[in-house]
Amino acid sequence: MSASPLLRPSCLALALSLACAVPLAHAQATAADAAVLDYQIAAGPLGTSLNRIAASAGRTLSVDPALLQGKQAKAVHGQYSVEQAAAQALQGSGLQLVTTASGALTVQRAPANGVERIGTLRVQGDQGNRTQLGDDSRNSADTPYTSAQSGAHLSLQQIERSRGTQAGDIFKSVAGVINGDNRNSGALDLNIRGMQGFNRVPVLIDGSQQQVTVYRGYAGVAGRSYIDPDMIGGIDIQKGPTGGAEGVGAIGGVVSMRTLNAEDIITGDKDWGIRLKGGFSDNSTSPPPAFTTGGLRNGGRFLTACGGGRTCTVQQLPSEFADETGMDRPSTGTPTGGSGSIAAAKRWGEFEVLGAFARRKTGNYFAGENGPGAPEPHYATSRTTDSRGRWVEYTTVSFEGLNRFRAGEEVLNTSVDNQSWLLKGTWKPSPDQALELGRMKYQSRYGELMPSAILRGEGALQSALSDVDADTWTARYRWQPANELIDFKANAWRTALDNTIRNVYSFPALPPEYTYIETTYRQAERWGIDATNTSRFITAWGDVALQYGFTHGKEDVHPISASQSFSSNNAKREESSLFASAEWVPTDWLKFDAAIRHTRYKSYDREITRVPSQSRPIAYTDVHLQNKASGNAPIAAITFTPLEGVQVYARYAEALRMPGLFETSSGPVPSTFAMDLRPERAKNREYGINLLRDGLFAEGDQARLKLAYFDNHVKDYLTRTTVQLDGWVSSPVIENIDNADFKGYEITAEYRTPRFFSELSGSYYTYTNFCHSDRAYPTKSAACHPGGVTDSYASNHVPPRASGALTLGTHQLDQRLTAGGRVSYTGNRPTLPRASSIIPVVDWGSYVLVDLFANYRINEHVALDLSVDNLTDRYYMDAMTLGLMASPGRTVRMGFTVNF
Repeated sequence: MSASPLLRPSCLALALSLACAVPLAHAQATAADAAVLDYQIAAGPLGTSLNRIAASAGRTLSVDPALLQGKQAKAVHGQYSVEQAAAQALQGSGLQLVTTASGALTVQRAPANGVERIGTLRVQGDQGNRTQLGDDSRNSADTPYTSAQSGAHLSLQQIERSRGTQAGDIFKSVAGVINGDNRNSGALDLNIRGMQGFNRVPVLIDGSQQQVTVYRGYAGVAGRSYIDPDMIGGIDIQKGPTGGAEGVGAIGGVVSMRTLNAEDIITGDKDWGIRLKGGFSDNSTSPPPAFTTGGLRNGGRFLTACGGGRTCTVQQLPSEFADETGMDRPSTGTPTGGSGSIAAAKRWGEFEVLGAFARRKTGNYFAGENGPGAPEPHYATSRTTDSRGRWVEYTTVSFEGLNRFRAGEEVLNTSVDNQSWLLKGTWKPSPDQALELGRMKYQSRYGELMPSAILRGEGALQSALSDVDADTWTARYRWQPANELIDFKANAWRTALDNTIRNVYSFPALPPEYTYIETTYRQAERWGIDATNTSRFITAWGDVALQYGFTHGKEDVHPISASQSFSSNNAKREESSLFASAEWVPTDWLKFDAAIRHTRYKSYDREITRVPSQSRPIAYTDVHLQNKASGNAPIAAITFTPLEGVQVYARYAEALRMPGLFETSSGPVPSTFAMDLRPERAKNREYGINLLRDGLFAEGDQARLKLAYFDNHVKDYLTRTTVQLDGWVSSPVIENIDNADFKGYEITAEYRTPRFFSELSGSYYTYTNFCHSDRAYPTKSAACHPGGVTDSYASNHVPPRASGALTLGTHQLDQRLTAGGRVSYTGNRPTLPRASSIIPVVDWGSYVLVDLFANYRINEHVALDLSVDNLTDRYYMDAMTLGLMASPGRTVRMGFTVNF
């Protein structure tokens, strides 16, 4: 019997600047195929167990990922060869281990039945490909259907199908998830079940965060994160509070993105790979010069007639209410925008490196031409007569429709011109550990306009283009030996964002000096470290898994120059947390989950704020705003499995979101009461049913279903409101209101066969409510409103009452052709917001969209893509938009992918 691989201490973990040193495993050179090792692997996902078995012995095991979906491995305890251990794990799965003539290992159905392979999962223990830095299982698509928490997984293929015009379009098939202000700036500002902005929904890119809050005038704020879709390898979404390092402050949920890695580029058994992507799109045009006008304008009240002895100067009604420019929409299929990227990866023994570059350029898009939402002039005539019989007649011209842009018109300030590059290097000194260093840069010149400029009478204006430059550095380490007590992850990261926003303003009724470009410069930096370990135990009372760790992060935001301080925040912030969670599986039909998190933070405003006294005469004190708070948040869940592949669960989860820099420092919004801000506390309940069955109706099919009811209550919700500062002066400030509530249902379902697939998602809100006990509201009932409180940012964060999407597709021509379509529905607001003096009411109206997609694989190296978004050329306006901007009309995209 050969000895187990010797563990050799190392200080590699200290390279990540974490607070602990971790011994690193270094496998001795042995005859891996003859080794007998001591395995202590709990029952769990089959892919995870096979990964650990193969890795511990330094062997390579290949398997069709479809074979593993939804399957659980038996526990493996004792001393076995790799073949014996794998056979033990496969017991009862309907699969068998096969050793090829060359000695390679593979898993097949028992007996083999000729099901077509749709890809190969390589579970490797050699030095080239062992420890994964992300999810344990490569089968993340099934995780939402086995979890006592709602979520979603977007694979690389699903991302490709949902590219759309803006980055946020990739989420339009996910129930309960909408990208806010989707047509402005090309950024991500995700809304999950009504929670949006101020880092309520952290967007993680390889574990890092770059989200920055951008003031959008009277319309509110946007929390922006930036990434090019060509750099994304996969996306996982968790809805509601979650344990683990990524869940700090996430009262709405977490969106975790993985960038490309070597496995996405290297195919087969090669040690190198190259991927080329390119394509074009239509329905756009280069942005015109700044101050170019668009949409209908010049409405108003005109004196058009008088009589009865009354003399007057008659005003001529305008013959046109818009310029002829902007209506030169290109014909369908004319290339007007495009994108291209190259990614290359190489492995050398213990090392692998990946580099990628992407460029994307699209001009202002054109609105659709069909449907009832396009604006038209509306004329209303009124006459007044005095006591002498003299009369005067006025004609009022208004514009009825969703916004000012005409059907088929160029929508100003919607262009995007960006480039990105990514560089990642990975060192795997032994089969059970990996260290990855990464750097990503995103640069974009884009169009956007302050929403209030569109709302005023002068209509839309083309703004000068804005710029954003986002840098991300990451260091990620994982140690995952065969020892069940250790599954260690550590991350360190830094992001830096420079943003130059150029807004144009024009007031035709005022002198020329009131037509100008206002430029705002902003710099934001964030740093973070975290460490997590998972220990698994086999006890007489069932399997137990414990996860525990810590996080620490810093933020710093400041203007470029002192002259900008009045319109930009200038502050710093720190936040730390300790967390622990436990999973107990006493029987094969019952599971308990519990978690606890302790969080604390502090912030400091570098600017001076004048604080009024409560006495009279009013006195003011100049102070630097400082805030700090701490608290605990628990999570508990129970899952029953009454039938194989069927789960019923109940979950209660709390989370704390500490006030952010935008809320606790002076800037574009007065922060008089910022010293008294309390953390938001989410108290969420979720009840659901999971179904995950293979072979449900026919051999080789896969059925997935999740039904969930959610009841989310956020105490001390933070938002902008209007208060009286000195007893008579009203001013907008950031403060805590009593609570915000969202209740509703969600469904996610998938059904796949070797030739057909379908996906269904939908959400329906049964209840929304915001309560604010204040002097302005003498009774509690008057203080509550389903659409938000007066002048609140929340008014534009309330999602549609109902929304859903159905995707149908087929695989033909020996799996070389994939084609299908998607029908999506977006409903109206659940209710109109409370009357507001400064927050505009954006009523997008319900709409139905039809999209088509096709992918044809010419050979193993070349594939072609074709998609048509908004097939019916519907005129509509995206839900959750901040400004009155029409959305893209019919857009055709064609592309190719070449793999070497």
